[in-house]
Order: sequence, then structure tokens, then C-alpha cells
Amino acid sequence: MGVTARVEDRSDSITEGSSPTSGISDSSLGGSVPDYVDLGVVSVAPEGLVGSGSVPAQREMVGRFGDQTRIREIGPDGRPIGVDTLWDLDPAVDDPPAPQAPAPDIPTAPPPSPAAPATVDVAALARQASARLDLPAAELRIDPDPADNEWHAGAVGEQLWLWTPDPGPQTTRVVEQGVEITLAATPGPLRIDTGDHTQLTCTRTDRLVGDFHNQPSPSCGHAYQTPGRYTLTATRTWQVQWAALEHTGTLALTGPASHHDLDIIELHSVLVPNR
Repeated sequence: MGVTARVEDRSDSITEGSSPTSGISDSSLGGSVPDYVDLGVVSVAPEGLVGSGSVPAQREMVGRFGDQTRIREIGPDGRPIGVDTLWDLDPAVDDPPAPQAPAPDIPTAPPPSPAAPATVDVAALARQASARLDLPAAELRIDPDPADNEWHAGAVGEQLWLWTPDPGPQTTRVVEQGVEITLAATPGPLRIDTGDHTQLTCTRTDRLVGDFHNQPSPSCGHAYQTPGRYTLTATRTWQVQWAALEHTGTLALTGPASHHDLDIIELHSVLVPNR
């Protein structure tokens, strides 16, 4: 710090209650003794070894002579170490700074929240998944079966009953973009294009057993009025229930089409006399 020290003997001049100027001669201060200012006791942090060489527990400023400050070092046992020292200090620059309050704790910002997962359009994923369902085609059947007669054909005006075997529900699980989706498809109405500009919607498609007697079908049937070769096209509507990520919904799907060729002939009756 660039200071000089003058040491006064405490053995006979510094006693409890004695004047802090006792034992300090004019020559030691370079002339007349300046006014002494009692600083009381101002503790400062120790900066080195003074006097006897012991490490001070604290260093006290106890007075000031003009530009000189009187320093007393106190040992760990609370007793002065060695002698008081006069330091040539610039009061405006070299006075020990006042103790600073500890810096306040600066709260630490909380860690950033994990990024929210991107919103998943579960319904859209379910539609994509349902398009991959392997639904069975409708297997169209006709009663009476034209394959059972000698012409292998139906007749003009004949009441044909149409039906299909029950495919039963179709259940599967698929994964779309990492989301598992459960699909349960239930067979619905059957739509039939008879090939003669007639469209049928049949809600009951099971086989009816009984004596037809050329009566119209109570659920699904047709009678052709013109001979020819016709192609029947059958498609089934399915109701698909889906579930994924605690969401559910229902979709309508049209299954694959099936085709059935049918010949229609005109039969004439011939009267044969009895013989």
C-alpha cells in the first residue's frame, strides 16, 4: 500500500485508560504534536503480521494524528499484540473501506419447462389407419340359384332373392406416426347395382329359408324384365369404431366391390295335348 509505520513502545505508555498521546515525542512526529482524534475502535480485516509476528484476529483503528492513523492489533485471545503502530495514510484514499453488506442472493431462474408435444390430430390418424383395413368383399348369392337349372340362368319376371354370407366384425390394431390405434369394423348395409339401372340398399343380407313360390323377397331381391346378360355389383358399408390416446370415434367405410354375372332368359310355356 506504500505506507510507513512508526512504532511507540506500549510497555509504559499504553495502559488501560491512559491518553493515546502518551510517550509520543515531538521529534517522532516531525515537530509539534498534532491534535489527536479518538476514533474509538474500528475493526478492519488483518493484512499481515505486526509487532510480535503473531497473526492478529483483528486490527483496530483507535486514533488519528493528522495524516497518521493509530493501529492496534488484537490477538485471538482478545489481548493486544506487540505495540500500537502509526501508519502514514491518506484518509481520503487509504482508510479501510466500510464493511459491505453481503450481496443479496439472486434467485436462480427455474429450468425451462420441457417442450410440449406437438398436437396430434388423432381423428386424422384414425382415418389414415382405417384406409389400410383389409375388409372382405361382399360375396353375392342368389336364390333360387341359376346354376341349379338346366339353362344356368334366371328367367324374365322371376323373383330372385339376394343375400351374402355374414362376414362378422373385423378388429385390428395399427400404428400411425407412433400412435397405436384400435379399429373395430362392423358390417352394415349392402348396396347392389343390378345392372339394369336399378339400385338396391339392403339392410338385411342374411339368407332367408322357405318356400319362395316366386314371391318378392321381404329384405333384398329383384326381378328382371328383359332377357340379357347382367353384371351385379355389390358393395358393403362398414361402421368403424376407433380408439387411440383416450379418444374414440366412428367412421363409415365402403368395402371392396364384388361382381356377379347373370344370364336372364325368357321362358315360354307350350301346351301339349293329352295323348
